[in-house]
Amino acid sequence: MSRAIALIILLLFCCSRAEMTDSPLHSVHKEHEKIFSDSLFPSGAAVPMPISSGRLSHIVYGFIPYWEREYRCPDWRLVSRVAYFSCTLNRLGQITGCRHFRESPAIDSAKAAGVKIDVCVTLFSESDIDALLSTPAFRRRCVSEIIDTMIAFGANGVNIDFEFPGYGYGGYFLDFAREFRESLDARAYDAWLSVDLPAVDWRSTFWTDSLRNFFDAFFVMCYGYHWRTSPSTGPIDPLDDPTEFYDIAYSIYHYKTQSGAPGKIILGLPLYGYDWACNDSIRGASTIGAGTAVVYATATARAESIGRLWDDNASSPWYRYRTTTWHQCWFSDSMSLDMRFEFAIDESLMGVGFWALGYDRGSQSLWNAIRNHFWTGDNVALGHIPRPELKIVVSPNPFNSACEINISHVPKNAFAKIISPDGRVVFRKMITESSDCFIWNPSGLTAGVYLLEVMADGNVFMKKIIYLR
Repeated sequence: MSRAIALIILLLFCCSRAEMTDSPLHSVHKEHEKIFSDSLFPSGAAVPMPISSGRLSHIVYGFIPYWEREYRCPDWRLVSRVAYFSCTLNRLGQITGCRHFRESPAIDSAKAAGVKIDVCVTLFSESDIDALLSTPAFRRRCVSEIIDTMIAFGANGVNIDFEFPGYGYGGYFLDFAREFRESLDARAYDAWLSVDLPAVDWRSTFWTDSLRNFFDAFFVMCYGYHWRTSPSTGPIDPLDDPTEFYDIAYSIYHYKTQSGAPGKIILGLPLYGYDWACNDSIRGASTIGAGTAVVYATATARAESIGRLWDDNASSPWYRYRTTTWHQCWFSDSMSLDMRFEFAIDESLMGVGFWALGYDRGSQSLWNAIRNHFWTGDNVALGHIPRPELKIVVSPNPFNSACEINISHVPKNAFAKIISPDGRVVFRKMITESSDCFIWNPSGLTAGVYLLEVMADGNVFMKKIIYLR
């Protein structure tokens, strides 16, 4: 769809927002936990993949929910990080449980293969989220307990999944992010911190232009555009659909524009679908009751048996069949994901991610698509040659009075800035050469952990600087 038209419609939408009584806020993660919480899916037969030596050109991120804890990945080299779903919180900021983390063969095998492990921390009650965020004592307890848990589990980072804060709580969430970053830096300097963002920020609570100072990555949940209780059938992850206002292109455009940091955005993609009973055989038919979740492996097998259809507008597969009434199932497969991988690369995003690993049952077609796009081995996939990594060296670090900052391998004009612990930009510099070296003297500033950000070629490179004074 036209981005200009989208912006005009968005302005009209915002003006009438106060009149809306039911924003379509639906948590796929929460829905699946209700559906699968008492299940343990078999690991399936993951066939090892032939793969040359090399590395990933982009981040490939995957959630492993506890009901998929026995998942066997065909090749963990094709995964950068996994988030184990989940450790649950209450409104007081206390962790109430981390189901089966220590008994997960999938986590054990991923860790043994060198994959970074994040603890996904969830809270799915709006009133509980608002109480936690607006109470400083609860926030402090929450941050402390999450970091304690991460360290105890030997994990490498934390993924925050709060679905969703209420209207007017964006400032509180920003305070929470700042406090979390400061504590994490103090206790686990190299730990990763990411946050899950809705496809549409209906309540304007995720201020990514400021949150980018505290999170390493934004996992944008680009699925659920049609959800389990959706009133009509349609694609769960439309790519750039002229018949829909909200689609993946809209979501990524919004967060790229707001944050100014495409290099921090992970395009979250679905490995599931929904099968709805409906009143007709065409797209957009009225649904009859709630849909049934169908995992990737099941949906692709059924489509092959029943007859796979393709929607050109959404770039999405689907199938239909009739029992006592019509049914439609909309899902994702290797062809639709292939197009979304290309989109992520073209938009200069950090990478792609999946809800959820295990749903694929080790599908060769899926993992071949991931390899073909993101594995840069002896045969570079589809001509996507990884860019040289910009290098940042700060010496000494930590420091007392001044430090030397050396930035090299700059692919084109770059912009550097230094952000204070309280989120203020205290230094700016344009870099027009392939390398630059300068002295930074933070005279008059308070001691603490500062963040150096360098934006170049659509990517964001970061380095923490510790000022001791």
